[in-house]
Amino acid sequence: MSKPFTKYSLGTLRQAARTKDRSPNLLGKLALQRSDFVEIQRHFQDGRRQEVVCGIAGWFYSDDEGSLIQVQLSPPYVKKPVVDTTLEDFFKDSDPDDWEDDPSDR
Repeated sequence: MSKPFTKYSLGTLRQAARTKDRSPNLLGKLALQRSDFVEIQRHFQDGRRQEVVCGIAGWFYSDDEGSLIQVQLSPPYVKKPVVDTTLEDFFKDSDPDDWEDDPSDR
């Protein structure tokens, strides 16, 4: 069984025509995925937060329209607790269809 495809919240920034000193250097749009929105919203649910610090990454590209920066927004990273798994738990919770063939059978 293959893993489900994860769609990321991606956008692009392109150089803007600045008309004033305070005008932005770059403009663009971001396609926020529902999964990222729900995860970010979860951080606001306690009612005490006024902001959530998300991750953002950027890559330089160029296309027919010129140079751009592709950006990715990601929800805050939350370290998952380490869970001790026994061999018994592994086999009970795993799907045999996902197991690879024994290399010695080749």
